[in-house]
Amino acid sequence: AGVGVVYNTREHKQKFYLGHNDDIISLALHPERVLVATGQVGKEPYICVWDSYNVQTVSILKDVHTHGIACLAFDLEGQCLV
Repeated sequence: AGVGVVYNTREHKQKFYLGHNDDIISLALHPERVLVATGQVGKEPYICVWDSYNVQTVSILKDVHTHGIACLAFDLEGQCLV
């Protein structure tokens, strides 16, 4: 699915991130647990970095991958996304 879901376990509520136009196949959570990076499959795949609190896009990284982003990770300090 092309939707990122954030589930609040205390309030039993969901928020939905709708920044992708194809299936999300990878996800990385920033060490501070606010930013999320999601990668998608497709002919023109891209990575969305988004805020898990307000589910708004922070950045879109595109024009690098050709078939999909199968794996994402932030480094331990949260400075780099690989």
